[in-house]
Amino acid sequence: MIAIVVETTQQVLAERRLRESEERFRALTNATSDVVYHMSPDWKEMRALDGRGFLPDMDNPSIAWQGLYLFPEDVAGIQAVIDEAIRTKSVFQHEHRVRQADGVAGWTLSRAVPIFDDHGEIIEWFGAASDVTERRRNEEHLRLVVHELNHRVKNNLAMTQAIAGQTFRNVDDIKESQRRFSARMVAIGQANDLLTGERWVGASLRGAIEQAIRSHCPDESRCLIEGEEDVQLSPKTALALTLAMHEMATNALKYGAWSNSDGRIRVTWARGHGEGGEARLQIEWRESDGPPVSPPSRRGFGSVLIERGLAREMGGKVKLDFQPTGLVCTIDAPSDLYGGR
Repeated sequence: MIAIVVETTQQVLAERRLRESEERFRALTNATSDVVYHMSPDWKEMRALDGRGFLPDMDNPSIAWQGLYLFPEDVAGIQAVIDEAIRTKSVFQHEHRVRQADGVAGWTLSRAVPIFDDHGEIIEWFGAASDVTERRRNEEHLRLVVHELNHRVKNNLAMTQAIAGQTFRNVDDIKESQRRFSARMVAIGQANDLLTGERWVGASLRGAIEQAIRSHCPDESRCLIEGEEDVQLSPKTALALTLAMHEMATNALKYGAWSNSDGRIRVTWARGHGEGGEARLQIEWRESDGPPVSPPSRRGFGSVLIERGLAREMGGKVKLDFQPTGLVCTIDAPSDLYGGR
């Protein structure tokens, strides 16, 4: 008889604790905007979860919760943290990926505390999980920006070193070399300004051309820039093209079409196809009505920068043709110029 009374009393107390835990869970649910959940002592069963629109709700106990909320490749790592919390009877806390209510991967900071019985044994876990998806995305974006900035600084330093080495090699006129070096640094700076405005994700072909030559043009009517659809350039390609266009613009102002009162420059581009059917982009710089032109006796660094450097960065062919009516520069490159750095 006494045993029956004791057993009945224990059952009543257990039911009371269960009701109290459910009441605590409902109170916690109503008091927070975070996801709230509670688990069995061994975490094999999720007893309830209010997803707050972030995660799918769970109204009935389930042992299949890991397949619903976690990605298979993440389970082992999360389970290791759970096992350690159970072993030490301490708070579970972990930041991990979850499958959101819409099925897309998100991130959560989950924290659960153990509830003990009178003997110090865990009878269940109460937890809350915050949506930290946006913070994780911002952190990843910042990491990529820092990496990209480091890469761009190295690229600019390498380009500056190469330009300095070539500009001042075997010079006859140090002042002229200094002037050219300074102008080239200004061109790089302007290209960087263009890319900064585009958050260093690249720049348009039209934008790179205009940035390089508009400031040199004596009159708007003497400079025509036109093409079909615009083309997106990678940051590295945009720098190379801007510097090459700057070289041609300064030479046109000093020796070519813009050195008299009538000369004009027309820059055009169009998409086409190569012999193998691959998509290509043709860019043409054409000077006209300037003073008579004759091929130079030797190619200076500016010509090398345009022909070799630009061809390398654009992955195509660049040709300078010094026709009597004016310089013609043709560029034939792959149509997709956004790839690479």
